[in-house]
Formats: sequence, C-alpha cells, structure tokens
Amino acid sequence: MRPADVVRVPELVGFVRTRQKGSHVFLVDRERKLRTTVALHNRDMTRPMLLAVLKQADIPLEEFVKLL
Repeated sequence: MRPADVVRVPELVGFVRTRQKGSHVFLVDRERKLRTTVALHNRDMTRPMLLAVLKQADIPLEEFVKLL
C-alpha cells in the first residue's frame, strides 16, 4: 500500500497535517489528543508499519479498508 494512500485515511477521520520533515508527515487529532507519523517513502508500506500507524491513530483495520 502506498504511503500517500495511508495518509488520506486519518485525514478523513479528523487528523490534520501539522508539519512535514523530510519524508515524514506528522498528523494530529487535537480533539482526541492523538498523533501519528507516516513516512512517505517511494516504496509500499509494510504491514507492521501500517498496523502501527492505525494503532496510533486509533483506527480499526475494518474502518481503514472502508475508507480507502
């Protein structure tokens, strides 16, 4: 899965890009006080990294698949 696609899903559920440093995008949900970072590298994101981002963002895998 492309990292650019992964970044879009948290933005759909209320996360906002606060900044970007190099290839890393920092996302924050101020209402729920959650934050996560997604690396926008030129290769597909590994499954463990995807699951880590979803866990930090408190997004269930089923909801993630629906929002794609």
